[in-house]
Amino acid sequence: MTTVYPVLERVRTIGSFDTPEQSVCPGSVEKLVLRLDDGNAVEAILIGTFGPRVKKALELDAVVERRLGQRLSRRLPYLQRKIRYETCVSTQVGCALDCQFCASSLVPFVRNMTEEELLNEIASVEAEIPSGGQLKKVIFAGVGEPLMNYDAVSTVVRRLAARGVRARINTVGVVPYLERMFAERLPTELIVSFHAPNDALRTELMPVGKGYPLAEIIRVLRTAPKDMLIEAKYLMLRELNDTLEHAAELASLVAGLPLMVTLQLYNRIEERSYRPSEPAQVLRFADALRARGIRVGMLNSNIGEPVSGGCGQLRARVINPSRRSRLPVV
Repeated sequence: MTTVYPVLERVRTIGSFDTPEQSVCPGSVEKLVLRLDDGNAVEAILIGTFGPRVKKALELDAVVERRLGQRLSRRLPYLQRKIRYETCVSTQVGCALDCQFCASSLVPFVRNMTEEELLNEIASVEAEIPSGGQLKKVIFAGVGEPLMNYDAVSTVVRRLAARGVRARINTVGVVPYLERMFAERLPTELIVSFHAPNDALRTELMPVGKGYPLAEIIRVLRTAPKDMLIEAKYLMLRELNDTLEHAAELASLVAGLPLMVTLQLYNRIEERSYRPSEPAQVLRFADALRARGIRVGMLNSNIGEPVSGGCGQLRARVINPSRRSRLPVV
């Protein structure tokens, strides 16, 4: 039986998921900090996407909530059925990878989450979905590296599949566990964080790159099941990894792989000095990739910033564990 964890803090916003090319879909983001049984805390996000009419209804509802303290939309199952709900969940208490652009490393790594805790985290988010709404997808892309908690995460992915809920795992590319995931044909979509087209720059941004060179990650991705959806995430950082030369190098790296490169604008973090690329440069970068035959998607979730959308941001603000340890790299 799953437990619903207490919410330490929540932040909610409504807006649009925009790309530099076009307005895609309105959405809402509710970020939660959940207290675990041992006193530690993790972040989870409830994401709803919907059409423009639902957006207007929810914006009006937000005004009512501010004035009356009640969210009337929760009492309208028909409205909730028009919203596609997904959740982004954490898989570890803290993160040991020290990616330089990420807020997760601002709070020390403590431990892996258990299978039961992962299920309870998902249940806690589902409890926030009003009557009529339904969870469609669970994205393992919050605080922590999912593949470094493979046994618990893979078990939960299979349990979600049995419920008809899709899963998506975001990883830096932990090669031994990628190989195991492919061999076991784990029923999940996959996102691999590249963020640089060469090992030198990637290691500067992501120290874990020392253990998992891009060539090794590419080799393993070529063995992925043919029916697995794979995405290469590339965070666009101004004057750091966003030149046309970087685009050409990235295109050569992923050439021949059945994946899409998703360019993501950076969600600025107060404690980090990185800046998002200019939208015009993102467009030029995308055009350079497409000219070389690469499928490209773009995401600029401008909803995320008002809710401390970067992984670890809200948790770092409300929790500061004194313990510090490191998870050994496989």
